Amino acid sequence: MIASAMRLFLKERRILINIIFLVTFLFVLIPNGTTQAHSSVTRSKPSDGEIVDESPEVVQIWFELELDTFESSIVVLDSNWSRVDLDDSRVNTAERSEMVDSLSLACLRSTLC
Repeated sequence: MIASAMRLFLKERRILINIIFLVTFLFVLIPNGTTQAHSSVTRSKPSDGEIVDESPEVVQIWFELELDTFESSIVVLDSNWSRVDLDDSRVNTAERSEMVDSLSLACLRSTLC
């Protein structure tokens, strides 16, 4: 009787392990609905490597593809990897391949940005 109970327990345990494995496997295979992708930059203002006399009020970047107006964002960093934008990046609704981000006043007053 103990042996048959043990066999039943082991059989149920194997079934449970198989179910857990199957569910885990499905979670890995089924996409979760979030997509992360990067479109190529076609141009920017100021342009890449451009030396400007004064810091611009905004940074504009144009991408190869239209952007998601809710999920797209950019971050502007200085040479010390410090954030210098106002965290207000937005997609231009008139031209959905363009993003605009305002620079902070500290950056506008500085020659280091």
